[in-house]
Amino acid sequence: NGELELWSDSVPRMEIESHKVTATDVVVTTTDTVRHSDILGAWLESRSPLILCGPPGSGKTMTLTSVLQSVQGVTLASLNFSSRTTPEIIMKTFAQYCTYVRKGKDIVLEPVESLGASNWLVVFCDEINLPEEDSYGTQRVIMFMRQLVEQGGFWRED
Repeated sequence: NGELELWSDSVPRMEIESHKVTATDVVVTTTDTVRHSDILGAWLESRSPLILCGPPGSGKTMTLTSVLQSVQGVTLASLNFSSRTTPEIIMKTFAQYCTYVRKGKDIVLEPVESLGASNWLVVFCDEINLPEEDSYGTQRVIMFMRQLVEQGGFWRED
């Protein structure tokens, strides 16, 4: 209707059963979680890459997981980075969920048929600050991810 609506008016009332209070998958809905979920959902609909930044414990993983569970046609592949994470680990994840398909003169990665023809693969990388730098001061895995986003793909030898 074009009228301004306060985020606080969108927070549903919720009651948590006493035995679920300590469950790690319970999301207590607040003005911030409603706002973050709405904005994140709109961004994901655009199917554009994004980075969620914030201090440890601020709810980045919880919010993204919660939003993705409500989106149809999405498969989540989670990668928890460590100091030993390499581009090869990302390639192994792609191999689990994708297959190479020739489209004209290009070869592209698409989600495997078992995920569904219209499914969208979301690769969630947690703790991306942890991979070690190489002798040139570069984090190879970060540069590989950057290439995927900026160039729309990667080069392979075969």
